[in-house]
Amino acid sequence: MAYSFGKASKRNIDTLHEDLQRVLYEDIKTAKIDYCIYCGYRGEKEQNAAYDANKSQLRYPASNHNKTPSMAFDFAPYNTKSPHIRWEEVDQFQKVAKHIMSTAKKLGIELEYGGDWESFKDYPHMQLIKERPSDDLVIIDS
Repeated sequence: MAYSFGKASKRNIDTLHEDLQRVLYEDIKTAKIDYCIYCGYRGEKEQNAAYDANKSQLRYPASNHNKTPSMAFDFAPYNTKSPHIRWEEVDQFQKVAKHIMSTAKKLGIELEYGGDWESFKDYPHMQLIKERPSDDLVIIDS
């Protein structure tokens, strides 16, 4: 079954760095589990609320979500039956993350998965490790 992103996911993807956009739009074409992107860029109010709710370890503006464009996104496996997002099904988050990481690797884009962190497991979180050089960048030796 081929999946595609809904309007809310697309709005969030629009706030992301172009490398993250490329990964997600390529990934969804072959995804085995449907998923949504429920967070891209976060402003000050949203970031501090996430911190206060213990969903982030960083206050604004220290998170990769706070950059423009955003260097991070949060995703969730999406179920057709309610409840659509089942936060307790960590294995589903890990399966989606593994697929996204594989797609990123094929594209030469380095990502970091919050579910792999030792001290704070952030299963919905992905972030760009570093930007790829622009395709039209010209380097001149002096």
